[in-house]
Amino acid sequence: MLIRIVFVLYAILLFALAAYLFGYKKHGFLTRQTVSEKTGQALRNYAWFILIAGVIALVPVIWQNAIVDILALLIGAVSVGVLGLRLPTLIEDDEE
Repeated sequence: MLIRIVFVLYAILLFALAAYLFGYKKHGFLTRQTVSEKTGQALRNYAWFILIAGVIALVPVIWQNAIVDILALLIGAVSVGVLGLRLPTLIEDDEE
C-alpha cells in the first residue's frame, strides 16, 4: 500500500513540473520573463516527456509489477535529469 502512495506522489510531482514547463509563456521560466522560440520548443518537448512519465508512474498504482515500477522511475529520472543537464545551454541560448 505504501508503494502506491509513493507512486501517486511521484506522479503529482511530475505533473506539477510538466505544468510549470508548459506554462513558461504565462509566468516566464526561472528568472526570465521571455524565452526564445528555440528554448520554448525545448521546454515543451521536455514537458511532454515528463507528462508521459507521470502517466506511466500512475500505472503501478493500478497494476503492481516490479518491471513497470522500475520503468516508471527510470523514465521520470532520465527525462528530468536530461532537462537539468540541458538547462545551462538553454539559458545561454536565451542570453544571445
